[in-house]
Amino acid sequence: MLFPVFARAREKARQTTCLSNLKQIGLGLEMYSQDYDECLPDEYRPSCGGYAEVIQPYVRNSDIFVCPSQGGETHVSYGFPEWNIQAAAYFGVITAIDIPSPCDVIMLAENWSSWYSTRDPAHSFAFPPDGNVAWDRHNGGANYLFVDGHVKWLKKMQTYSPVCMWWPWPHAPTSLCSGRQE
Repeated sequence: MLFPVFARAREKARQTTCLSNLKQIGLGLEMYSQDYDECLPDEYRPSCGGYAEVIQPYVRNSDIFVCPSQGGETHVSYGFPEWNIQAAAYFGVITAIDIPSPCDVIMLAENWSSWYSTRDPAHSFAFPPDGNVAWDRHNGGANYLFVDGHVKWLKKMQTYSPVCMWWPWPHAPTSLCSGRQE
């Protein structure tokens, strides 16, 4: 009778560790951007092995890149959303100053794969079509790092409404996403 209670408590502890991991990664990303003229690393650069390798000198702990609730041979549990990928492809670099509302734009989200990206279905322009966000990894929700550095646990629909947290620039609403106004 107590086993479900213990299981929930264990998962809550993992959720807290995951939040701490994301906060440490966020601090590493902030230090990196301060050293590189406020530029944020992009999703993946084959020459450097992705953001986890780029910020390794700042965090000095490879364990923080794996969520304790994600099993398997994973080396990175957190990925950038599609906006980072598209901005890097079209503009080359992106800075935190380029993001109009950094407190409500997701910087890193939990994913189901070892990708350096996390694609949600409303904004993904590539594989996989249903996204690879770990929407319900922790007690019906997931942890997210925002551009301003804060970390928060949210349920899936909280990331789309009342404001879309997946794409920082204005866009029209869709059936899943409430869009973003100028």
